[in-house]
Amino acid sequence: MEPARRPAFATYSILMGLPAYAALAWLAARHPGVVAGGGVRIAVFTVLAALSWRFSFSIFPKTSISLDMAYILTALLVLPAPSASLIGAGTAILGSFLRSREEATFMGNFSVVMINSAILVAMTLAGQSLVGYAGVAVQPGEGLSPALILSLLTLFLLLNTVNLSLMTVSIGVRGEPLLPYVRHYGSIFLMELFYTVPLSAVMVLLYNRAGFPAFVLLGVTTLFASVLLKNLNLAQEELRRGNEELTHRAQQLQALNSISREITANLDLDGVFETIHTQCARLVDATSFVICLYNRERAEIHYAYVVRDGKRREARIEPLGRDAISWVIKSGKAVKLRDLLARQEDVPVELSEMDPGLRAVLAIPLVRLDNEVTGVLSVGSPRPDAYTARDQETLSAIGQTAAIAIENARYYEMATVDQLTKLYLKDYFHQRIDEELNRARRYGHAFSVLMMDIDSFKELNDAHGHLAGDRFLHRVGEVIKGNLRSHDIPCRYGGEEFAILLPETEPAEAIVIAERIRRTVGEIRIRENRRMVGTTISIGIASYPRSARRSASDLLRKADGALYQAKREGKDKVIAAA
Repeated sequence: MEPARRPAFATYSILMGLPAYAALAWLAARHPGVVAGGGVRIAVFTVLAALSWRFSFSIFPKTSISLDMAYILTALLVLPAPSASLIGAGTAILGSFLRSREEATFMGNFSVVMINSAILVAMTLAGQSLVGYAGVAVQPGEGLSPALILSLLTLFLLLNTVNLSLMTVSIGVRGEPLLPYVRHYGSIFLMELFYTVPLSAVMVLLYNRAGFPAFVLLGVTTLFASVLLKNLNLAQEELRRGNEELTHRAQQLQALNSISREITANLDLDGVFETIHTQCARLVDATSFVICLYNRERAEIHYAYVVRDGKRREARIEPLGRDAISWVIKSGKAVKLRDLLARQEDVPVELSEMDPGLRAVLAIPLVRLDNEVTGVLSVGSPRPDAYTARDQETLSAIGQTAAIAIENARYYEMATVDQLTKLYLKDYFHQRIDEELNRARRYGHAFSVLMMDIDSFKELNDAHGHLAGDRFLHRVGEVIKGNLRSHDIPCRYGGEEFAILLPETEPAEAIVIAERIRRTVGEIRIRENRRMVGTTISIGIASYPRSARRSASDLLRKADGALYQAKREGKDKVIAAA
């Protein structure tokens, strides 16, 4: 129940309960002999009904069987009025007390007692009216007869109608959805009918034929069976939770093993991110998934891998702030936000900076072996309370392994990738071109090499400064990567020189790729002092086996010669070596 609904429900429960107890007191005053003479029997019925309610059990999934209505039906037929109503009120009080763990506060428990009392008293009053005024009764010594079964069926239908009517109003006051409750009630109605009416018939016959002691013996035996079935349910539930925990642990270990394999099998940072995302999504709700890397020198957070609703979002850089990810970086502790709309979180997080489509967030720090926080792994869900303590433990375990995988990939990237252009470094390029030459010789494939140099780059640097030059180089790197295939190898070869290895590419296809890069670079413009500035690029091409066969260095010399020919012929050209 939502906290805002609790006062209204408490008021409603009291307004329903007080008239019920007033009516009960009036009936008791009118029948003092029944109360005084039948006190023991009323008390025994009450205890049996309340304990049966307490030890309700399940036979089929999502069902809960309680035998308390069988005792109330029996009381209506074998005890004088208002005994059944007193039993109903006593069952509500004692049963609610035995189940008091369902509510955390005194007022919560008191509200439950009052509404349960009101409903049970209303049910028994309706039943007593039917018995008293409609002639629904059973005669002492009467055996099993159609009249007895019909009486029990009629009372069962009446009591359930009253119960359902009052419970629907109660659920409406609590602000809970009504349709699921009605569906559940309908699904168990026939089951309750099939065990309640026959058990009530046996109890009525035993009471009338063998007396109250025999009835008590049956009641105790039935209660003992309920306790056994309840304990069996608890054991089954414990076994189910144990199986779920084992399954979860197995999935967690599988996720950790997959990420561990990624450390050695894939040193590509994006590949590592995708593996971590895939494994986390198998174990927790990852509607939103974020991996952030922290730059301590600049106090910046690089949102390196962001996925929302299955779609990859653009990476971005933000300054360290007061959102959940910043808090995790500053504190080095995990954070679990139960409901962003409730705004009752225990950590000083600026919720206005969070994604408005999320309700719950779980973020854990990525910690290096020297205990320095290098980033954050975060998941988010549109459902409130989407993450449990077990989810936090799972994500933390993955985070420990993920931090190592990410650091390894970052170190490898720094050793092989130019940080300004995000293209490969020269040494890595030479390693790959040697491998490609060997492969081409073995399988008879062709491949091509592009050598590129930015035209008049020194003039651009001299006129606008090195920062402008760096920005232009960064844009050129983006253009080159954006115009290549996934298996091509782009490289920053020198200051403003670039090289590209095009595996399995004939000269004609290499020219098409080179022309596309040349045109796109020529369209680059960067803003500098209210001016848009840019320049062009010249490209030379050499292909194996057409241009050179003996070595990779020969091929590179041919491509370099073609490049300088393009420079001599006026720049902004593509020349292919013979």
